[in-house]
Amino acid sequence: MLGLLVVKLPPSVSLWDGLHVAGATGRLTAVVWSLDWREKYTVWSGLLASLFLFVLLWL
Repeated sequence: MLGLLVVKLPPSVSLWDGLHVAGATGRLTAVVWSLDWREKYTVWSGLLASLFLFVLLWL
């Protein structure tokens, strides 16, 4: 998948330039530890959802 993305970059843009732009726009944030309820996907929402599903499986 990454290879396809690198091939599709314009010739004037290097991989490092693309990564720099992605990092500056917040696209490389893999884990969000925020407790802000307006944030859609955080570690805490994932833990809460997995706990909910785990409890449902054992009831």
